[in-house]
Amino acid sequence: MARPQGLPASNTRGPFAQAAFRASLWPMTDTGHKSGVSMARGLLAQIREIFDGDPGVRKVADDPILSAELLLLFRMILADGQVSETEMAVFRRICSESFGIGAESIDGVVEYLNDFGYETNGAQAIGMFRELDVERRKLLARHMAEIAKADSQLAENEVRLLRRTLDLLGISPVDVVKPRD
Repeated sequence: MARPQGLPASNTRGPFAQAAFRASLWPMTDTGHKSGVSMARGLLAQIREIFDGDPGVRKVADDPILSAELLLLFRMILADGQVSETEMAVFRRICSESFGIGAESIDGVVEYLNDFGYETNGAQAIGMFRELDVERRKLLARHMAEIAKADSQLAENEVRLLRRTLDLLGISPVDVVKPRD
């Protein structure tokens, strides 16, 4: 592969090659100052993502409680043996509204949970919640119930998983269906 003109050979491979190549193509004119600034910001964002990774995935990876909740929610999605689009839509909405995880990060978050979720079993994930206040535990239970009801079919495995989770968290089923204040 021919290297872009003006770049040393050491920069033509690896994660920096694309950013370096884009930077070499950046128009350097005085008339395009505003577009040049936005291009620079875009380039900086790309470079930051190379170093830092996806912000949504990083948020999940850095927060064991959040990781545990998302794992439990994903287990609820899988409880009936099928992943429906309505269940995934509810999962995306919960990620966005409750945890501030952007839509652009959801695929990366699911991939992260897939890759690293095997390290945490359901009992360990629920165990992390026992130490939290009752309102936070109720929120987890409500999120799980929302996903279970998303496809309008409550499978026996979904009911069993929700019942077991409620028991382990010390939450009454009434607290899950009761509207929030």
